[in-house]
Parts: sequence; structure tokens; C-alpha cells
Amino acid sequence: VPEDVPTIILTRTEAEEGKRLLDILTEAGIKSRSEARRLIRQRGVVLNEERLEADDMMRLITLKDLKDVAGQKVAVIRFG
Repeated sequence: VPEDVPTIILTRTEAEEGKRLLDILTEAGIKSRSEARRLIRQRGVVLNEERLEADDMMRLITLKDLKDVAGQKVAVIRFG
């Protein structure tokens, strides 16, 4: 995972219970939850190479979203 990108670390409990995508996006630098919602609606958010849609607005990021990357379990979320 590149070091020059915003990184949010979920605890095991958060990953097991799920953490809201909107919360993760605002922690990663999006100014507000409304801005995060707009980005999702406009299909400007990608999770593990899957472009998200308005139906994903309330999505929880959970253990099933984590992929092996360089020996670590990660979910890669890109936006913009």
C-alpha cells in the first residue's frame, strides 16, 4: 500500500461489526458526510476496483471487504 495516501486503520472489532463507508471517507479527508454522499451518488468512489453506486450509500465495510495485499488485509478505497 503506498505511503503517500490517506490510510484508515480499522480495529478487528470494527471490521467484524462493520464501519460505515461515509465515516471512513470523512476520516480519509472528505470535508463532510454530504460531500461523501455526493461523491458516491456521482460514482466517484471505488472499493477494491468496484465503482460504488447510490445503493452503497449506507454500506458497511466489513471483514468480507478485506483483501490480501502485500501480506496485509486491506480494503482499498479510492475517491475523487
